[in-house]
Amino acid sequence: MFKSFWKEFKAFSKQNWWVWLALPLMICLCLYYDKDGSGRINTEITVLTLHFIADILIMMMLTSYAIGDRVSVRNGTYYQIGSFVLFSSLKLHSGLVNCEWHYILGDPLYALAAILNYRTFVLMKKTPWINLKTMLPLLLVCLALSYLFFINHNEEGKKLIKFTQAIGIYSFAVTLSILDNPKLQTRFQLVALIFMVGGSLWEFIDSLNRIDNPVYGLEMSYIILPGTVLVFLLRNFKKPNTEVEEKVVV
Repeated sequence: MFKSFWKEFKAFSKQNWWVWLALPLMICLCLYYDKDGSGRINTEITVLTLHFIADILIMMMLTSYAIGDRVSVRNGTYYQIGSFVLFSSLKLHSGLVNCEWHYILGDPLYALAAILNYRTFVLMKKTPWINLKTMLPLLLVCLALSYLFFINHNEEGKKLIKFTQAIGIYSFAVTLSILDNPKLQTRFQLVALIFMVGGSLWEFIDSLNRIDNPVYGLEMSYIILPGTVLVFLLRNFKKPNTEVEEKVVV
């Protein structure tokens, strides 16, 4: 497993070398926007570094699923589970430290997507109760809960910003449950990432005018890192890949 991961990791790094420029850029931004000198900067750099690793796993997951053979999709499932564990830990940290609980409200969707892919590609079992039709109503429930949270915990100007970001974060989880139509899945992923990056960029610009609300690692990572995934998908969107069309879902 480790040899397979290392081989795929080197191939990914060679093909997507530009991704590695994002980490030092984010660290520089963190240092630049450390306005209060509270000592939080070390924690925030750790947070964005872990977020960066989780996003690398997401991109390796997408690459593995796109290849489509049995070994690749199995490894892609492990990357998906690894990224889910890292992201959930970071979202829990964000909730406990900054009361930003809306990030973790969409995790039931990510958990179900991970279960679906693990059962499908590792255990080779059918999971008919997790599909696009069941995930969409759950998405609406998660969005409704997040909106109620924003009403009670955010000032008027930030509600729409946060909700736009939440649409992207939660919707991306739903796209991972689309196993029988890779083209549709990729299109939905692009839309979800546009909402995620757009909402995060909107929040970043808004925070520049708020002296008491400096920008930190997790907030910036939701701009740059999903942005790298968006670029990654756009670069590979029109590439012909017959293996994807021949992938068999058990």
